[in-house]
Amino acid sequence: METTLVLGLREQLAERFRARILAGTLAPGEPLREEPLARELGISRGPLRDTFLQLTQEGLLVARPFAGVRVADAPSPFKRRTLVRVRRTLEADALDRWFQHPTPDLPDRLARNLADYEPACRKEDLESVVALDMAFHRRIVASADGGSLVPVWLPVISRMFLRYSRHHSLVESFQEHRGIVDAIRDGDRKAALRRLRDHIV
Repeated sequence: METTLVLGLREQLAERFRARILAGTLAPGEPLREEPLARELGISRGPLRDTFLQLTQEGLLVARPFAGVRVADAPSPFKRRTLVRVRRTLEADALDRWFQHPTPDLPDRLARNLADYEPACRKEDLESVVALDMAFHRRIVASADGGSLVPVWLPVISRMFLRYSRHHSLVESFQEHRGIVDAIRDGDRKAALRRLRDHIV
């Protein structure tokens, strides 16, 4: 799977919890207890604590003194509209930069992601869909300026709380991704940027 990279334990945990939160498996306001989760995962509490700190900084978790952490509330409509505009700008600028300095690896990596994304969408495996969706867009952001925009982009997309309710089927999200990749492969900068912007809502 495209998201299976050589990652440290903390990033593996962050990816796992991020997908569960954004997929709604962990509901807003739900508390996360270190001790039972560490036992369930077969790890010490240290990496889990580090993961929770990272996700708190991303805006997915909220820490309360003496009360641990809980899943953050979804953003208000105003906040989400603002985040959408910021995300569109970051991703479109990154892709535009790639067109100015293209490398052959981006279309191939996005195509490999699609090979996993399609079956996940067809099975409606929402946690896998979220993880692969984020990996797809992260590849685009990482393609520009040595990936320097990724630390800016990650808390923006996390705070958006991804929405798939606009689709009749998750396969529509796959089709939109495929349209972006097709335009990139064709070298059609305008179409690729238009499809990317239209996809981010």
